Amino acid sequence: MSVAILLLALAAFSLSWYTLHFTRSKIVAKRLGQDPGILNFKLAASKKDFVGNGHIIVREGYKQSKDEKYVVQTQDMERLILPPKYLSELRMLPETKLSHSVALVERHLGYYSGVDIILQDKQHSDVCRLQLTQNLRQFCLQETGMAEELAYSMEKFLSTASTSTTEGLLPLPVLKGVLYLIYLFLASNQDISRVVTYPYIYSMVLGVSSRVFVGVALARDSRWLDVVSSYLATVVGTANALRPWPRGLREIVRPFLAPKRKMDTILADALKILAPAIEERQKMHGNQSDLLGFLVQTSEVVDPMSICLKLLVLISAALHTSTMAAVHTIYDLCERPEYLKDLKTEVRSALKERGGAWEFQTMKDLPLLDSFMKESMRCNQPDALAFNRIAMTPIKLSDGFLIPKGTFINMAAEGMSEDPEYYENPKRFDGYRFLNKPNFKETQPLNEFTGIEPGNLAWGSGRLTCPGRWYASAMNKLIVGSLLADFDISFPDGQNSRPKNLYSNGGVMPDPTQQILLRKMS
Repeated sequence: MSVAILLLALAAFSLSWYTLHFTRSKIVAKRLGQDPGILNFKLAASKKDFVGNGHIIVREGYKQSKDEKYVVQTQDMERLILPPKYLSELRMLPETKLSHSVALVERHLGYYSGVDIILQDKQHSDVCRLQLTQNLRQFCLQETGMAEELAYSMEKFLSTASTSTTEGLLPLPVLKGVLYLIYLFLASNQDISRVVTYPYIYSMVLGVSSRVFVGVALARDSRWLDVVSSYLATVVGTANALRPWPRGLREIVRPFLAPKRKMDTILADALKILAPAIEERQKMHGNQSDLLGFLVQTSEVVDPMSICLKLLVLISAALHTSTMAAVHTIYDLCERPEYLKDLKTEVRSALKERGGAWEFQTMKDLPLLDSFMKESMRCNQPDALAFNRIAMTPIKLSDGFLIPKGTFINMAAEGMSEDPEYYENPKRFDGYRFLNKPNFKETQPLNEFTGIEPGNLAWGSGRLTCPGRWYASAMNKLIVGSLLADFDISFPDGQNSRPKNLYSNGGVMPDPTQQILLRKMS
């Protein structure tokens, strides 16, 4: 029996190794970046090249010929980069032909970390698009929702951090999953606080999102905050540990890897924490007040582990993207202080109209902040590549080009955001860009932060645009607006320019070590 198992393992290894290393792409398109070479002997070097230079490779490819298809080898897989001219014929294809969900799971090897729960059904996206968005007005109520939790998170971070010490900064906080720890706060006094921006904003996003997703009790439960902060880091760690192994051997070696044990602990803790809350939501029937309740309410059969996984996937996505967008906005504000006066005036006026309360309409009355946030996102794309899809069937394009089944496709989001075809004078940062001119008092839906105008792939395109972007917009306006209302914000003395972004495997993130000064206003 043991001999048979050994032979099967060797056969699986041989087949997987051959598939991984000794097959060439069947896609007829030019290649950018380092070529893996004949029999893929240079595959490791090709992957390493893209990890360090992927954003440059994609950017230059778009500049040289934005209408050409090309192939790149990323750290995760080989991808076909398509010109934006194909977007109109691809964006509305169903998941059965061109799948975003399968591409996401494959890219992160989500079969080994629970991320593949999103393949089970569309419940996770439906509750964001429908219940979460439809209840934003309720979530934004000053005394019971996001604003209250933001105030609590800010006060907790600043008050406890003043008694802590710094033990060094984590170079890639998203991968560490402990950004909210108070030791990252560097210095504080009654009038001026010096904070490391990324963990400071992360603590707010974590608190506010937890309040909306699981309610006030769990939002202030350190066990839940630990689980949430650890989950995404362990998803990434699991993928990194398994990716070098041939597909046929991953399930065999997985039990012996540290991320497997870590993930098992996280999921067990999550279930232990959420199970009583799920039972409580079941008794509430139609009177749900958080995302957990909406998941329970819309489940045909309430499976606690399924709900746990969906909740972890959703909140992880919210934490990562929203923190980065808010930090980028703050860095751009500090670099361009000429916008601060108008923005502060707008925020104070909107608050005054509502008796000082952060309500849903308060956030709707911030068109300049909305435009500034959108311009910041345009200039700091979440990823050099977007429109992540995998071809579930062979797809023939209008010009006869055939996309083979199993092909991962993307489009150059960063290149499109810098293209004068879509944006006038795209190299210039213009915080007023998306306001209606000449009155600068309002925006059109397409030009709002949540809008998806031509050239913008940050929220996706077609059938699978980000279903939680209205919530993300409200939360980031609340966070940035609160800082504008209560503080004078700047870089440390002597610094006038924002730090350079960090790039890895085409991904983009703001410098996680940058400090800002917060001067409390009277």
